[in-house]
Amino acid sequence: MAPPLELSIPSTILSTADSSKPYTLYNITLRLPLRTFVVQKRYSDFLSLHQSLISVVSSPPPAPLPAKSWFTSTASSPELTEERRKGLEAYLRAVAENPDRRWRETSVWRSFLNLPSTGASSASSARKELVE
Repeated sequence: MAPPLELSIPSTILSTADSSKPYTLYNITLRLPLRTFVVQKRYSDFLSLHQSLISVVSSPPPAPLPAKSWFTSTASSPELTEERRKGLEAYLRAVAENPDRRWRETSVWRSFLNLPSTGASSASSARKELVE
C-alpha cells in the first residue's frame, strides 16, 4: 500500500494579478515518496472542490470547509487569512488521512492537487523502470 500523502498549507500569497482586486493564494505543499511540490489555489477553488466531491461521492467530506466571509476580505485581514489557512489545511488533511478513501480516490481530488490520474499503477510502473 502506498504511503499516505503528506500535505500542508504553510503559507499564503496576496496576489494582485491582472490588476483585478487582490485575492489570497494558498500554497499547498504535497510531499510524495519521491518528490515534494507546491500547488497554489484560491478559496474559490476549494469551494469548487468541495461541491464536486459532494456531487461525485454523494456525501460531504469528513471535515467542513471554512465558511466564506461576506464582509471582510482575506486580502485586507491577516487574521482572517490565517484562520482560513488553518481551516483549509484541516479540511485537506481530513480527506487525505481519513480511513474512508472515497473522496481522495476521485479524479476531482487528484486534479485539484495536480496528482497523476492513474495513481498506484503509475507508481508501480515507475518503480519497475527504476529496477530494470
